[in-house]
Amino acid sequence: MPTREFKLRFPEVEIPKWAGHYDAKEDEAILALVPAIKVRGWLGRDEFLAIVEWKSSRPLPLARRNSESDIERVTAIALSSECSEHVRVGAIQALMGVGVPVASVILHLCHDDVYPVFDYRAMWSLGYDREPACSVRFWLKYVEFFRGLCKRSGLDKRTVDRGLWGYSKENQPSQE
Repeated sequence: MPTREFKLRFPEVEIPKWAGHYDAKEDEAILALVPAIKVRGWLGRDEFLAIVEWKSSRPLPLARRNSESDIERVTAIALSSECSEHVRVGAIQALMGVGVPVASVILHLCHDDVYPVFDYRAMWSLGYDREPACSVRFWLKYVEFFRGLCKRSGLDKRTVDRGLWGYSKENQPSQE
């Protein structure tokens, strides 16, 4: 099935407005971990589990089964500047409890390159009424679109991510 294009449901110039609807205090504890991770080049087990839980508590029981050494080795590969996009996202998915959504958060927060967070709210803001299955191929198309959005808008990746989330939070019909 071919991937359709992403279509922002609101004008790009409104991204900062919608980012203001996101409670940035929810990010403070996670963002405080990032500088040490970037200097070190890998995640420790506690950092990894904190990021998994920040994204979603559902995969946490499986994520807890990963050893400290596996987490360190895998995230060192993913955060390396020497590997391809495909390898980065694929390496992180080798950890138990990690699919593209959790891998996307690790790359978004801990890698210097621009990566989006794969999330049902972001997907809704980009024209998907239902969260699409996220294959690596789909993820790479989303990365390309998101980087273009950041570049065109002149905004950083956290602001754009928060804008997508905030717009959905305020406008997406209830899925009950």
